[in-house]
Amino acid sequence: MKKNLFTCFLALLCLAGSPSSAQGRVADSPPGFSLVDTTGSVGQEGGIPSARVGEGSVLIYGELVNPDSLAPLLLVTTPYYLDPNSSYLRSEQEIVPQPGEFFDGVLNPKVQKFSAVLELGARPGYFSLLLGDRPLLEDFLVYPDDSLKLSLDLLRMEVLFAGRNAAFYEAQYAVKREQRRSYFDAPRQLITSRNAKLFKRPESLAKMAEFEGQFGAELLVLEPGKESLDYLLAGLENPVGLERQIAVLDRFADQLSLEEYDLLRAETVCGFYYSGLSSYRKFHHPYVESLPEAEKNAYRNRVGKLISEVKGQDFGLETRLVSAAFMNLGLELVILDAIWEGKSFLAAVDEAYSGEVADRIRAAYLSNYLSALPDQENYINKFLAVTKTYPWRERILSLERSHIPGDTIIPVSMVGLDGKTYDREDLTGKPTLLYFYFSTCSHSADYFKKHLFPLYQQTADLGYQLIAVSVDQDPELWKSRIDRYSDPSILNLNLREEDKERWRSYYELYAYPKTMLLDEAGRIVDFDIRNLGTDSGSFRAGFLKLYHKEILHTPFPANNL
Repeated sequence: MKKNLFTCFLALLCLAGSPSSAQGRVADSPPGFSLVDTTGSVGQEGGIPSARVGEGSVLIYGELVNPDSLAPLLLVTTPYYLDPNSSYLRSEQEIVPQPGEFFDGVLNPKVQKFSAVLELGARPGYFSLLLGDRPLLEDFLVYPDDSLKLSLDLLRMEVLFAGRNAAFYEAQYAVKREQRRSYFDAPRQLITSRNAKLFKRPESLAKMAEFEGQFGAELLVLEPGKESLDYLLAGLENPVGLERQIAVLDRFADQLSLEEYDLLRAETVCGFYYSGLSSYRKFHHPYVESLPEAEKNAYRNRVGKLISEVKGQDFGLETRLVSAAFMNLGLELVILDAIWEGKSFLAAVDEAYSGEVADRIRAAYLSNYLSALPDQENYINKFLAVTKTYPWRERILSLERSHIPGDTIIPVSMVGLDGKTYDREDLTGKPTLLYFYFSTCSHSADYFKKHLFPLYQQTADLGYQLIAVSVDQDPELWKSRIDRYSDPSILNLNLREEDKERWRSYYELYAYPKTMLLDEAGRIVDFDIRNLGTDSGSFRAGFLKLYHKEILHTPFPANNL
């Protein structure tokens, strides 16, 4: 039991990705099946990588009314979507709004104006606009060479779009609002046994009786297994919420081009089915596979019928190469197919897609799941052999540098508890174990206190240093929680601003805790020692073997365990 708990613990990660994503989520693991063919190469024949497309720009002008203190605006641009946490090719620019003037037509003294140029390639991309940590517009599609006027009145809670293509943005805003309305109007689901202690307490039963049947929010308790699965599938088979979203989109149909409508329809339809099928795979698939054959096949047939209906949707090539929802759903369908048919991921991709779309799905899988896979170099080599087009091949190459050891650590500037600046030279001269975390991730705290720091105390005589590196934005929060998330006896540093973003992007530092082992010259020996063992004994043994092999260059003496 103890061994199993330790294994589960090591699989837990906190995600701290894009500015608009919440910290503290637990990372999903990919399904446990072979994703790489071992019977020879598969995929496309030959092929020449496509040329890089020219840059397109978008002019954005906005007016902002904020009744609170005015925080800086952050404009985030994602020209090629691959996963919600990746910063690959993503750009961020801070915008400082300025007071309007009489002669520019901004007559309201409460209004602050701003402008920015958003850079894209030849295809549409996504942008988000944040006020501090508060998202004002999140993941809006935008076409290159467009111009957009925004009115963001936070006093009246009003958002307006203007410009030559205003209907495209109004349609997105309206559909997103309908999605949120559907969620707000639906019962809040709690999947747990009704025999749980929570429902046996007299005060809980009294509260449930008090609120039952009242107009307002509703708590829906679903038993794990059949009940919760049937509820999920019924919602997908009778997609009332999706129909309402499409109805909202259709109000704008005569104001949109065919390409714009196709792109927004894919976002709506694929987003709806991705949410349900992803939940099925991650939470219900093991239950279905444990059922008697007849019942298992019945559920498989229900899901298979849903998948057939989704595959019957026809979307244009540009939509398939741009839409985040299409890519997420496509990836999910390939994973499910590989699981059910017992085939490799690469083979399943080749059967479902071709050309650049297949390249995008391959790159998306590694972008989402490489960190949780064993033998990462083998995966990267296999995927590179069949991925030809830009920027999807380049994305896999960027994953190679952030997951395959051997390179020297890139330059960095960090701040210590004493206020002094530390750089790459402070990470050389002796072997160094870097521990990355943020000070609200409970998994980081547990990992450090229960596993990493005890390992260091047992093996510090080897001559290496353990350095804790916080990615906290708030330095006071970082300093106040050293005792919980680290230890004052070791060097504690904080990554900030440009260096933090550069390191997070270069080394894919989005899931925490994260560890990196460096030799005395600053060469990366290992990107994550958490995978070296499944319990405290094998964890220590795995670290000692790695250290002797890569740092001391001597055989590991087994009697040291």
